Amino acid sequence: MSSVRTPPGSIASTYARQSGLAEGQIVGAREVAAMLGVTRQRVGQIIRDDRTFPVSVTAISGGRLWYTPGIEIWIAAHRPGAASHATSRFGDEAAEILRAAEAAARSRGDGYVGNLHFWLVIAEAVPPSLVRDVFWSLGVDRAELLRATGLSGGRVGERSQARRMNPHVQHLLVRASVDAEANGRDVTSLDMAIAFIDGDERYRGHRHDHLLDYVERRGLDVGELRRRLEAVSADPRSIATFEPRALTKRRPAFRRPRLPKGLAFAPNPLGHDPSTLSSGAAFAVRRDGRTLVIDGEQWFFRIDGDGFYVRTPDGHPVGYRYRVDPPPRRGRGNPRPVNGFIEVLPMPPDDVAHWPDGRFEREA
Repeated sequence: MSSVRTPPGSIASTYARQSGLAEGQIVGAREVAAMLGVTRQRVGQIIRDDRTFPVSVTAISGGRLWYTPGIEIWIAAHRPGAASHATSRFGDEAAEILRAAEAAARSRGDGYVGNLHFWLVIAEAVPPSLVRDVFWSLGVDRAELLRATGLSGGRVGERSQARRMNPHVQHLLVRASVDAEANGRDVTSLDMAIAFIDGDERYRGHRHDHLLDYVERRGLDVGELRRRLEAVSADPRSIATFEPRALTKRRPAFRRPRLPKGLAFAPNPLGHDPSTLSSGAAFAVRRDGRTLVIDGEQWFFRIDGDGFYVRTPDGHPVGYRYRVDPPPRRGRGNPRPVNGFIEVLPMPPDDVAHWPDGRFEREA
């Protein structure tokens, strides 16, 4: 499935197997060095100095691991001369999409690149992409797509220089890479869009993907959207045969997410209210790279759009706790939320990375 080979028994190979991924879909610093044609020491320098280098999916025993497609698309966009680029499924189109998504993230000061930034690039594509044409056939025009991403509005405040892909969008790109390889072609925006749909999940009646959730609530049949994307991927001329449709429901009213009763946020170091910013989350890690696990529970910290940990007025972190059940004889352990909702966590140990006010991934 991939030109990348990880040694049997390596941390990358073991983690891929436990995650249900094919061989080569997870890489460590040694494999990244081989892909770039540099030393492992140089990889460390690139991670530190190049603020577009993807965020690692996890760190085990101090060693970082990445989704291979996340590294491959980054190489296509920023190191096209690397030897591994010739065997990658991420070519010029994917590289251009990533660079545009990074530019969109930087202009907003988001400090990360997620799947919504990819959707935003597709929505603003000039000339229009086939993905946008398929949305159009279902009554979703460019303006509606921009509203659906939730990223079209301006932002005020200090702008982060970081443009790192988060692990979620890299995991979705695994699907796009596998499908493209099965069809013997490079990854396209159509492959990405289909992967974003297939990789989406529901929680309490809503989709995790903000754009898909928005258009579905406006009456769009996401199953039909996927069918049309797949048809155009097989034959671009088929778009002329699609029956035009219109959205049938009113535009959803914006509602600020409810916080648990009694939960309040302190302003971040820039003076911004975290509840008014976009937000993300990541597993808390210690300074040596180990995931923070206390009493068998992994801590998952909330991060605001400026890149700071969200805290309560008395300084406690806000986030979730996950407990990983012991893995069965074969397969992987099952991580499950302890409470299932955002909560105030105890004060973390002194060796937690970036705590309390350092920007996540040390971006400034």
